[in-house]
Amino acid sequence: MALTQLDEGVHGTVRSGDGSRIEIHGVGSVVMQGHQQQHKVLTDVYYIRKLKSNIVSLGQLEEKGFKVTLEDGKLCVFDQEHAPLISSPRTANRLYTVKFGLVSLVCLLAKSDDEAWRWHARFGHMKFTALRNLSCKGMVEGMPIVNRVEQVCDGCVLGEQHRVPFPQASNYRANKGL
Repeated sequence: MALTQLDEGVHGTVRSGDGSRIEIHGVGSVVMQGHQQQHKVLTDVYYIRKLKSNIVSLGQLEEKGFKVTLEDGKLCVFDQEHAPLISSPRTANRLYTVKFGLVSLVCLLAKSDDEAWRWHARFGHMKFTALRNLSCKGMVEGMPIVNRVEQVCDGCVLGEQHRVPFPQASNYRANKGL
């Protein structure tokens, strides 16, 4: 389990099931993969070096707004939007072993030194052919010659998408509130 934003300045102890005390070496957050590939963050997670297994406090989950149910030999944890996050059957020794996907954090923002992309962003996502005309004709002082880029700009693609209006009438009408 990978902790993010680990604050090693937090110390204390946790009492285990046999009454012994185990030292806390920090507190952080864990990013999990939830329902429909959405990322959910568990905050205030203790970093305890001596533990060989990761333990989740159901009370702490409930305090954070998660809903926890134990029914028919099955543990279910739902997030704040009532989407399923964790589901696990009860084992023979009456424990719930939970296996959930941890998210590997990836930097999705990269520094680009490409002049074409920089000028594309500076001119409000102007088309590359128009940028080339500006640079070739010397219409912008200090602008280098901008060549066509083969990659697609995500912002431009999203800006070109159209939204369909909501229907005026529907075959289904709700009888009561959610």
